[in-house]
Amino acid sequence: MSKQEMIVQMMRDYAVKGEDYFDPMPESKLKEAEALLEVNFPDSYKWYIQNYGHGGLEGVEILGIAQIAMPVVETTIDYRQYGLPQQYIVIEDCGEYVYCLDTSRMENEECPIINWAIWEPIPIDEFDDFYSFLIDRFQGTIDNMDDDDEL
Repeated sequence: MSKQEMIVQMMRDYAVKGEDYFDPMPESKLKEAEALLEVNFPDSYKWYIQNYGHGGLEGVEILGIAQIAMPVVETTIDYRQYGLPQQYIVIEDCGEYVYCLDTSRMENEECPIINWAIWEPIPIDEFDDFYSFLIDRFQGTIDNMDDDDEL
């Protein structure tokens, strides 16, 4: 099973449209967000936005694009005021730190995911690509759901 197929299965089995994620977004919205942020998104992130828009599974909010807002753009611009480098695009805000696409290291239309914090000047490489990030974050949530069911 490919990484993309794993994500589709996780979303189908555990996510609720309208609660956990929202409408798919057209390529025109992606291009608008890329222009506003002055970057190119990796293909895997584009695929996710074109299929799920914004959100994810319970407890994991992937910043994307919704009908009336662009949380990925708004959050990234907010963090740039605190020193977030131009090439980093915030895809999940965990409070103390953020997960970002590092668009300066694009290779074969994919880029790594880093962990960045305002007080930590050196980012930490976390995942090789967006699909790996999604699978890891979603699997952690699914495992917690399963643990809660056992209680």
